[in-house]
This record gives sequence, C-alpha cells and structure tokens, in this order.
Amino acid sequence: MARSRPSAVFVKNADYVPREEAPSFASGGKVAKVDSVEWLYIPDTSTAAAALNAGEADWYEQPPADLVPVFVANKDIVVTTVDPLGNHGILRFNHIQPPFDNVKLREAVLNLVNQKDYMGAAAGDQKYWRPRCSRVTARTADHRNRN
Repeated sequence: MARSRPSAVFVKNADYVPREEAPSFASGGKVAKVDSVEWLYIPDTSTAAAALNAGEADWYEQPPADLVPVFVANKDIVVTTVDPLGNHGILRFNHIQPPFDNVKLREAVLNLVNQKDYMGAAAGDQKYWRPRCSRVTARTADHRNRN
C-alpha cells in the first residue's frame, strides 16, 4: 500500500479576475503567475530537522528552540528572523478562579517569576526574543506612540 506524503496543493482559479489596482500586502489585485503550487511538509519535528540538515528540505518556519543551535552550526543553513515583529506570547492567570481571583496574589506571582527564565526555555537564545511586560507589540506604530 502506497503512503501519501503530507501536502497542500493550491490550484489557480481559472475564473478569478484580479482587481485592477497594484498589489499591496494583503490588498490590491493579485495575479497568479503559476498554475499550481504543491507544498510538501514533514509533520514530525525530528524528521523535518534531519531533512533540513541533510539538504532534503528548503525551509523550517518555526523550529523548536532546542534545534536552532543545530541549524546555526550547519554552514549551509541560514537562520534568520523573517518577521521583525515575531510572535506575541502571553502567559496569564484565569483571574475568575481562586486563588488567582485575588489581585494581591497575582501581583505577588508577577514579582516572583522571571520572564527571562520562561522566554529562555520557550525561545532559546536571547537574540531571538525580547522581554516585555506590555499588551502592546514592540516595534509597531502603536508601541512607538506609547513610549
């Protein structure tokens, strides 16, 4: 029995008529230059990492933090930040349920935890993350207007 490889196939819509204005990020007219795109992916983290390291894969969008040093050590792999805004992670309490319905307890925990410890565990090397205690994403117009 043949196993199919995980994939997503995107086919050009022959009936699509693009808008007339120039494309601009997510708006404007979009003209498909190809008839189809087949995106093959490897759902298993270890297999995907091995394939990238061996040159059998072209891209690994969000590798686990513990695999990044493996890729950095490979001179044939470029590790870079594609989106300067990155991801905005939030860790919060369910403030409706005890004991976290008590604001004093939440404030005490805020003073006890070290955000850098959590970020280091989640994202690895600090050159890939920044500590923040804000609901406003850094490096955005909204952030610049508030600081």
